[in-house]
Amino acid sequence: MTVWHEVGDGCYRRRYERYDVNVCVVRGSEGLLLFDTRGSPVQGDELREELTELGPRPVRHVVNSHWHFDHVLGNQCFTDCRRWGHPGLNEMFARHRDDALARARAYDPELVRELAGLELTLPDSAVPGRTTIDLGDRIVDLVHHGRGHTGHDIVAHVRTAGVVFAGDLVEESAPPSYGDDCFPIAWPDTVDAILDATSVDATIVPGHGDVMTSAQVRAQADAITAVADTVRALHAAGEPAAHGSAVVQGEWPFPAELLFDAIRRGYEELDGTAQ
Repeated sequence: MTVWHEVGDGCYRRRYERYDVNVCVVRGSEGLLLFDTRGSPVQGDELREELTELGPRPVRHVVNSHWHFDHVLGNQCFTDCRRWGHPGLNEMFARHRDDALARARAYDPELVRELAGLELTLPDSAVPGRTTIDLGDRIVDLVHHGRGHTGHDIVAHVRTAGVVFAGDLVEESAPPSYGDDCFPIAWPDTVDAILDATSVDATIVPGHGDVMTSAQVRAQADAITAVADTVRALHAAGEPAAHGSAVVQGEWPFPAELLFDAIRRGYEELDGTAQ
């Protein structure tokens, strides 16, 4: 059974067994800020009911950390508030909506049923760089620190509580997810920027898994840097990305079978062709 855990003053997270995904909340005197909405309208309805456990305050703001289905497809259950995201999130859905939904259904066949009534509901308020949200007695800074897991990851800093909601830029229960929309060369600088903006004793909530310390995130940042450095070296040596030969040649901090997209996308970044 999932429950809300207070990870800082007025800051909560709920860790769902399904996808091992975290949903986060900041509770202020004027209402709630919700960070991510789960992966379908069915899951979003469950989340809306579970939010009542935090009291009667309404959801005033929804923030989507990035465009992947498990973080955004519950949005249609939260239409009576402002919804925030980087402009790149909406752009990705504009270009890849059908493919993204097909991949989601293939990943989790139960979504065939759960997405039958989907009304794709995207952010209506943009966070191109930095936005501050005032919840009355809580200030939340929404920041795009740079590219990494996607091109448009948003992080929420609740500085007075010493809490950071980092989305999938960091993960605790699995290696960072290098997909076909990642930016592995830029990713280390982005995580460094998060740490630079975070106190050493902060509680950092990843997109998936248990809460992390800044030391744990630093260790993961070092591993992400090792991936980027290895990709650069293979690219400079002319090692072809195709057919997995670069994976075989590299020395990796994560399982090599998870890094095919990291190499391909890293080569595209270095060639200036990454979209």
